[in-house]
Amino acid sequence: MWITIIDKCNSFALRYIYLLINYMQPKEINAYLVNSGHKLTAPRKRIASWIAGNKGIFSASEILNTLTDLDKVSIYRTLELFCTLDIIHTVASLHGEQHFELHDKQKHHHHIVCTRCEKNECTPCDMPKKDFSSFKNVHHSILFTGLCKPCAQ
Repeated sequence: MWITIIDKCNSFALRYIYLLINYMQPKEINAYLVNSGHKLTAPRKRIASWIAGNKGIFSASEILNTLTDLDKVSIYRTLELFCTLDIIHTVASLHGEQHFELHDKQKHHHHIVCTRCEKNECTPCDMPKKDFSSFKNVHHSILFTGLCKPCAQ
């Protein structure tokens, strides 16, 4: 259904806006890659599917531990491409490792992360949207840290 709606969009810009307004699913990520002139390789499809199925923040090592047949270079290059295309965005660097999240333009939020077990939760962002006309793909991120209830006991 989503692909049909996307295919009816007349321009790449409209597709881009449509995809970013909605939480991307694997088919939408794949369609966006193709429409932006990138190859839809098997590793990119698998990583797109993994990211879309993941709720919350994630790291490259989590993907590597799950998709064990993919090499580290493919995972890092795909994450870099997805960041460039604004499909995902960086959230935080925890214990020396960069963490990412699927981009959701409708529901901007921040994160609170347990400093012991790394459990994380989303917290709403109360900052009003601003127009930065001289910039593209503008993001801001606030990371709260603390101990979750089980770790605090």
